Amino acid sequence: MTGIKKKNGFTLIETVVATFVFSVVVIASQGVFGKALTVVKSGTAAQRVQESAQYALELMARDIRVSSVSADQEDALCALSQLILVHPVLGSVVYRHDSTSIERTVGGTSGHITADDVLIQGLSFCVRHAGVDGEQTRVTILIDAVYNSEKTSEQKELRVQTTVSLRDYETE
Repeated sequence: MTGIKKKNGFTLIETVVATFVFSVVVIASQGVFGKALTVVKSGTAAQRVQESAQYALELMARDIRVSSVSADQEDALCALSQLILVHPVLGSVVYRHDSTSIERTVGGTSGHITADDVLIQGLSFCVRHAGVDGEQTRVTILIDAVYNSEKTSEQKELRVQTTVSLRDYETE
């Protein structure tokens, strides 16, 4: 008697079911991967804005600490759009907001101190006790920054503020 030989292998239905299950898993993992990529881009944008603003603040703070500020810049309402310092080594140092970044001018030479992909929307200074009342001069710096890159549509905004005291405080 010749019996039917059993052949090893997959049937068409088993192959179709396996393909369907594999497709569902791939589509689900693609959504998770896409979301993870969006989160990474968002984090990178936020980090870039923070690093650029922090660098600008540190550079300004370093110059402010060793410089002097004239009394005519006294403004507790934070309406100053530029800060003019008299640095003991560099001479006149000016910080101001041009349309997209923070500009630093030393001895007539200007340069941007913020990254190109970070848009500075606002820069203002508050100067308190500039040579008056015998109190230590304090300068508050406020920066509004946004990540601005053609590579991504991510818009990460950051508002930072710091207050710096001049080191020329004299006691009576």
